[in-house]
Amino acid sequence: MTAAAPGKGRAATIARAVIAATIAGAILGLAGPFGSYLNGSAEYRLAYWVISMWFGVVVYGAAVVSIVPVAGRSEIPPWMVGVFLIVIASIPQAIATRMLALWFWPDLARIRIGPLVWYLQVLLVAELLVLGYARWTGLLQLPSSPATLTADEASDDDASIWTLLSPRLGRDILCLAMEDHYVRVHTPLGAELLLMPMARAVAGLSGIEGMRVHRSWWVARAAVTRIEGQSRAMRLHLVNGMVVPVARRAVADLRAGGWIPEAR
Repeated sequence: MTAAAPGKGRAATIARAVIAATIAGAILGLAGPFGSYLNGSAEYRLAYWVISMWFGVVVYGAAVVSIVPVAGRSEIPPWMVGVFLIVIASIPQAIATRMLALWFWPDLARIRIGPLVWYLQVLLVAELLVLGYARWTGLLQLPSSPATLTADEASDDDASIWTLLSPRLGRDILCLAMEDHYVRVHTPLGAELLLMPMARAVAGLSGIEGMRVHRSWWVARAAVTRIEGQSRAMRLHLVNGMVVPVARRAVADLRAGGWIPEAR
């Protein structure tokens, strides 16, 4: 079994999330919402909110990266999936922030703020900040209609995937999925449906190490975190949580390319 290292896009995505969380924590620390402005010095408030936001990167990060694969499998709109996942993720976030608040300000134990009220406060902040961040990064934005080539572009053999892919999705392509006459392009920032042949889309990715592992799938090697199953039912696990099937005829190519050991 082999595992490819995640691409630079994943590290950049995490870095952006941490920076955004730090800025949000600083703003909340200065504003002191939900009565936290009464809890002492600004330094303590800043520390509490920033640490809370950092913990939120871990908790809500797991929820955010699950939006696209869950929405893709269930055909539920991404924003609805996001709302549901945040409702679930806010449970450990509420527990952790309450413990942190009592550590900073033990006197809060005398103030009877019930678990439900605390949870709802956490949920309110999370729905606003996390969904706002997910929308800003493109995770909640689905194309209203598939991107299409103009008449001139359609007749141009040099037209490639880069001609159509929205800049908001970046250039770190994880995989391509064929859907009838369309190709859905997945990046760490979301997905987009393009009207173009799979062969042309793959041809435009000659600068990225990857392989067409199935009639309907092309995968970047750097996007693979785990390979499971034997040749009759092999699957690739990607950094964004997606699971891609491998055709039996592609197993030999994966082995020859060093993606899996010769003995497998």
